[in-house]
Amino acid sequence: MAGPNAKNWMYLLMAGIFSLLLIALGFKFYYAFTTDNTLVTTNYYEVGRDYDNYVKNQKSPDRKLESPVLTGKLLPSSGENKLPVSYFAITSNTSMTPIEGASVSVVFSRRATRSQDISAKCITDAAGSCELQFKLPGPGDWEMSLLAEDKAGKYNEFRLLHL
Repeated sequence: MAGPNAKNWMYLLMAGIFSLLLIALGFKFYYAFTTDNTLVTTNYYEVGRDYDNYVKNQKSPDRKLESPVLTGKLLPSSGENKLPVSYFAITSNTSMTPIEGASVSVVFSRRATRSQDISAKCITDAAGSCELQFKLPGPGDWEMSLLAEDKAGKYNEFRLLHL
């Protein structure tokens, strides 16, 4: 039998739920204003100006990566490709010593999508050389990232290639 008491209980239940929601909302506001969000950069302009230093730090000053694709003498084409790469350590008297056992990788990607990314890896031999083998699906604009890394340093090169 639903009487006047049942209606009062409904109002009390609704008021209790509404009060809990207001308390939770107040706690969220308190938490938002009292915590420090470290993801927000205070000065985006200064961070952008420092991007060149970030790119420069991707290269160890005593490492050198050589490949015909970096000098423009060889451009990959659609289909199967072989890319020779040499990785050296630069000593104090500016002579270059080959680095054996270094990991060399290349990644080709398109700007608009990552679905066609192509990558290849190789390990340098005693002469500091290895050959990257990969297959490009088609012509167009490709971003190439060539990375060589050993225990003591790394060297990274980026190129935009139009094939």
